Amino acid sequence: MGPSAEPPGKAPPEAVHAEKVVSDVAQATPAEKKALAIDHKLVMSEVQLLLAEKRTAFALLRTGVTVALVPLSLWTVLVATSRLYNVLDVMWLLVPLMAIAVALFALGLYLVVHALLHVRHIENVMLGLRQTDTLLETLLFREVGARYLPSFRVLRRFRRGSKGAS
Repeated sequence: MGPSAEPPGKAPPEAVHAEKVVSDVAQATPAEKKALAIDHKLVMSEVQLLLAEKRTAFALLRTGVTVALVPLSLWTVLVATSRLYNVLDVMWLLVPLMAIAVALFALGLYLVVHALLHVRHIENVMLGLRQTDTLLETLLFREVGARYLPSFRVLRRFRRGSKGAS
């Protein structure tokens, strides 16, 4: 272990300092945040990067669902045609086929879980960015400090409007 190596489990001092600065800025009032004059171009480029990563994670999610559903369609074909063959006669073919199907299902499940965890991480990072920048708070959300949830009044108006239109 060299002189610059950190003990395991302890964050480097730069990371601790950065976390403290972010938490201080997140707890500041909107007037204090404006006084800090955060570079909005940099923040917006970070948001664009995070949204691109989120799109990539959703593409991975779609791929995982597709890979997980391939064995289901394979099993559907085998069950539909099962009266045309004797299972014991073709067991040498069915065992490797089922092993491949289980492996594909496991791979698809792994991809889905990995994509969902990645999306959750991106959402947490975006929430942290939102708390540090007043422009993001006003652009992305109705109220400062609240998560976006659709208003029930808007949903009721939408339902009422769709009933009246039909």
